[in-house]
Amino acid sequence: MNVNYIFQPSNVLYAFTKKKGRDLNFSTTNRILNNMEILSYQILVLGLGNLLMSDDGFGVLAAQMLLQREWPPGVAVRDTGTAALYFLEEISRSCNVIAVDALRAGGAPGTVYRLSEADLWQLPDCWRSAHGFTLLEVVALARRISGYPTGLLIYGVEPGDLSFGNKLSPVLKKKLPQVVGQLAVEIGRML
Repeated sequence: MNVNYIFQPSNVLYAFTKKKGRDLNFSTTNRILNNMEILSYQILVLGLGNLLMSDDGFGVLAAQMLLQREWPPGVAVRDTGTAALYFLEEISRSCNVIAVDALRAGGAPGTVYRLSEADLWQLPDCWRSAHGFTLLEVVALARRISGYPTGLLIYGVEPGDLSFGNKLSPVLKKKLPQVVGQLAVEIGRML
């Protein structure tokens, strides 16, 4: 059965079959996906953030640096910007997701956090999204679709400046290569 997916930011999954040309409900779509070969990536790295809000662009810049490297098959890096929901299909086809973003958790600017999904649930006040849907919401939706990802890891960096501007603060600019190096090591460990 050939299934097409259209993901829209309204948080609604539309699926239809070419063969029958009719809409399918969510549970039918879920059953179809569970019977398909669904994994595209062992590891999907998402760079989240807004390049126009100074330090909030950290995750995007980290993804851009990671994209300059060669990665083995099964590893993908995406500059998601502020639209993680647009990457729902790729997230639902990934065994592990690593996200990198600016993250306010009360530390000094430049503090690097390595958080599991369980850690995030313990810190609900710091994991709010300025980008619409939170990553946790998108991952939950992906799991409803396919059961994946099974692993979620967040690299967050405490921002110092979230004002309008297209440059990182000096502290985060200095941290960027270090975090990219940590992400590369993390990816290597997970392979």
